[in-house]
Amino acid sequence: MIYLLLKAVHVAAMTTFVGGLTMLAISVRTSNLVLQRHVGRWNRRVTAPALLFAWMSGIVIATQGRWFGDAWLTGKLVLVAGLTLSHAVLSGIMKHRERGAGDAPPAVSWAMSGSATIAATGLIALLAVIKPH
Repeated sequence: MIYLLLKAVHVAAMTTFVGGLTMLAISVRTSNLVLQRHVGRWNRRVTAPALLFAWMSGIVIATQGRWFGDAWLTGKLVLVAGLTLSHAVLSGIMKHRERGAGDAPPAVSWAMSGSATIAATGLIALLAVIKPH
């Protein structure tokens, strides 16, 4: 029962995080400051806490399942770390813009991060479901 509850929390947190990260990736490509402020606020209030819940619940689930050291989990953790890094960079770009400092130079290089987020999320879900050995 506890496993199913943790799994539900993890899936809900990841869904919220991935949606917020995708929205963040799209908003850094626009010049609409009102949209960027709203997305920045959403990021701080919803997306970032969802990331924290996803990490915490995922670690507990992996510990209970004794999956640390399994190749599939290692691959999944690499992808999740990449999404976390992407969130940190995009959040920094948004914060830079909210302070009125103009465009942050790395925004152009992160233009494909929305597509990369969706692709990585698909691979993460695949690894979690099939758990290949």
